[in-house]
Amino acid sequence: MTSGKLPVPFPMEVKGNLRDNWTFFESQWDNYEIETGLDKKEDNIRAATLLSVMGRECYRMFQHLDIPDGDWKKVSTILKALKEHFIPKTKVIYERYVFNTSDQLQSEGVDVYVTRLRGLSNSCEFGTLQSQMIRDRIVLGNIDSGARSRMLHICRASEIADSQMRKLSSTEEVNYASKKNNCRYCGGTHAKRECPAYGKVCSKCKKKNHFAKVCLQSSTPKVNIVEETDSSSDGSIYTLNALTDKQWFVNVTMSMPNTPNNKSIKCQIDTGASCNVISTSVLSRIAKQKKPRMVPTKTNLKLYDGNTLLPVGKCVIKYTIGQVKKTTGISGCGDCRQRCSNIIVCSS
Repeated sequence: MTSGKLPVPFPMEVKGNLRDNWTFFESQWDNYEIETGLDKKEDNIRAATLLSVMGRECYRMFQHLDIPDGDWKKVSTILKALKEHFIPKTKVIYERYVFNTSDQLQSEGVDVYVTRLRGLSNSCEFGTLQSQMIRDRIVLGNIDSGARSRMLHICRASEIADSQMRKLSSTEEVNYASKKNNCRYCGGTHAKRECPAYGKVCSKCKKKNHFAKVCLQSSTPKVNIVEETDSSSDGSIYTLNALTDKQWFVNVTMSMPNTPNNKSIKCQIDTGASCNVISTSVLSRIAKQKKPRMVPTKTNLKLYDGNTLLPVGKCVIKYTIGQVKKTTGISGCGDCRQRCSNIIVCSS
């Protein structure tokens, strides 16, 4: 596109609001250079074009500015000198004073008043607060007291509504987080249909599908729980419940297979469990051997408090409770007395 096909910028007006007039002219010039391709030409051609389109009065003022002769051919120097002439550096405090004391005139409509405030605010360096400062000035400087009262009421209602919405949003986030973090069956967090309590027996109420820590039934005597897990597979987890009530302590007659030696051992039992545990020291008394023969095992015994017991091994024992006689496998643990409430036996 050539310069002859595009109207030249309007001349710079040197009367009235010089700040606004210069801002408008400079914007016109920037667009004109880009659209005509003048910005890609030599600097002396650009400078001559600028001096030609700025207007007679503006050119006369430019001639009286203190600019070295060699700089007349530089567009950047010309624009900088004219800008400093038409928009001198202002004192922010004074500009804000003028803005904050600008009330609506009797002959001034609201739209005109708002436009005037916007122009005054441009030199106040309000930054991101510019819109809020104009809003406040409109409310405070309005000549209609009734309108001013209504605007204050609207502003107050808006602030209250914003505050309530923030609180509501915060409450919803807290409730969402609370719901997300509290499963009613296990007390933890997990994906849907992956609750670890599913199929487990509560040690407090003996019912299935929830853990004791979230059980709603009234408190019962403390229960020690042992879970049997095989580290080499993903098999079932077995629990052993050893209640502390004296009525759950019974004397169990035990012996090793193919030996006539019987020993009466005081045990805590849970007839619903499937994990049998005994202290190795007691097992030595039954077998009358310092180190009874046991088969190595990879099974770990996991206590309710998260700690684990590593059995020394497994063996087979015969036991008698009343008229019941059975042969079963049992895990021998070195520190069973300290970790599992003395000796524990369960029969499946």
